[in-house]
Amino acid sequence: MDFFRKISSRVSKLFCDETGFNYRLKEIIEKKIIIKEEQLVKIMFDISVCSSKLILNVIKTLFELNIDLTIVYTEAEIYYPLYSEYISDKKLFKEKNTVTNETVVLNSDFAGGNKVTPDLVISFPNFKAQRAKNIISEIDETILLKPDDRLIWIIGSPNINEEEKANDRKKMMIEINDIDTNSRIYEVSTLYYKKTIEQLESIYQNHNLINHINIADLGSKMQTIGICLYCLIRPEISIYHTLPKSYGTFRYSSGTKCFWAIRFGNLDSVRQSINNIDTINITN
Repeated sequence: MDFFRKISSRVSKLFCDETGFNYRLKEIIEKKIIIKEEQLVKIMFDISVCSSKLILNVIKTLFELNIDLTIVYTEAEIYYPLYSEYISDKKLFKEKNTVTNETVVLNSDFAGGNKVTPDLVISFPNFKAQRAKNIISEIDETILLKPDDRLIWIIGSPNINEEEKANDRKKMMIEINDIDTNSRIYEVSTLYYKKTIEQLESIYQNHNLINHINIADLGSKMQTIGICLYCLIRPEISIYHTLPKSYGTFRYSSGTKCFWAIRFGNLDSVRQSINNIDTINITN
């Protein structure tokens, strides 16, 4: 808190896991909007250390307000696990990183429409394979037994200049999650959120009439930005998370590399663009 007091005379604390968090956040910003009157309130949201669930809920709330929004993100210098750790003993690594009994939750802000067609899961996995499996089983346990066309994997293509290192991390992701190479796998940038939107739209166009689409959101923070924006466009899609019982802070990413900013500007204009998707304007 001391850092924030250096740049602001007023600092408010909100606890994101408490009931009514979204309402309280919206209430605080709306008070600022009233004070500013006709001047657009500028909001900067730093997602660098946010969970995917928090990113989704905050952005959903912010997009309901008439504000000027910028999202900022800092890339880490080192992301765990390291490939060297993995290849030293793959079996032991998988055993140590097995996660069980985590709570699977359907995001209440992105619950999707009624399920009247068979479920399809788009899984953005991480390096703890059981998390994705838990979500898939919660949606429809038969999908893991016979994936067929109802399970699609989105493997993160990391923002690493060295092709060999990038390929190592993608290979590690596939092996840890026991993804059959015959499965439907797409590679999507972990950084450029528009690539996530493009891939989701491609899948949607092929499946929206025959499947209820669910997303297992366990990927990168910027992929979550893409997922969030896309599900504002396609609100019939459902998003799932897992809630860990504890956090191993000693295994968090470390250091800083590049700083990024997404300048949305006036959200009223962005909302209008979203609402105009798939519409036809007829003029005399």
